[in-house]
Amino acid sequence: MKTENQGYIHYQKGSVVLYYLKEMIDEDKVNAAPHTLIDSFAYRQPPYPTS
Repeated sequence: MKTENQGYIHYQKGSVVLYYLKEMIDEDKVNAAPHTLIDSFAYRQPPYPTS
């Protein structure tokens, strides 16, 4: 309730998480994850990957 109509509180949460992952597991591993996902599922038929 206290954060209602205050978009700046949750707006950049994703970037904070990515910076944290970079510090915890290394930037190269963070960058490799989407490439691995794309390489594994590119041009495939359904079912598609989900979160």
